[in-house]
Amino acid sequence: MQGNLGESVVSILSTTGLEPELLEVELTESLLIHNASSCVSTIDSLRTLGVSIVINNFGTGYSSLGYLKQFLFDTIKSDHSFISNITNDSTDVAIASAVIRLSMDLDINVVAEGVENRRQMDYLCQQKTSGIQGYLISTPLSAKSYSNLFHSLKEGKNNY
Repeated sequence: MQGNLGESVVSILSTTGLEPELLEVELTESLLIHNASSCVSTIDSLRTLGVSIVINNFGTGYSSLGYLKQFLFDTIKSDHSFISNITNDSTDVAIASAVIRLSMDLDINVVAEGVENRRQMDYLCQQKTSGIQGYLISTPLSAKSYSNLFHSLKEGKNNY
C-alpha cells in the first residue's frame, strides 16, 4: 500500500542474494480492491523479476474473476472458511471443487488453507490441489523451527 513494493523487493533480493524464483509475494483481495490500478504495474514488475505472485484468502472479499485475468497470479490460496467443512458440507465441497478446477484450467496453482485433518487432505489430494497449508502439517513456526521441519521433510522424515 506504500507504493514502493517493487523497489523494496529488488533491494531485499540484492541485499540477501536470494534468487527471485524462490520468493513468493502474497497479496490479499482487499489490497487489490483498494489499489487495483497501482497493483497491476507492481505485480508485472515482480513477475518480470521472476517473483511468484499469490492471492491470499481468495473468495472471501469482493472476489472478481477478472482479477485472475488482470493480475496473472501464480498461485491462489483458497480461504480456510471453504475448507473447514469440505468433508460434510456440500456447499463447501462445490466451492472448493470449483476453485480447484478453475485454477487448473487457468494453469494456476491452488493451495488450500486451513487443512486440519486427514480427511480434508485426502479429499483435496483427490481433487489434485497443488498444495495444502494448515495445522495438519504444522502450527505457525519460527524461522529456525521451519528450517528444521523443512530439512526433515526433505530427508523423508515425516508422517505424510
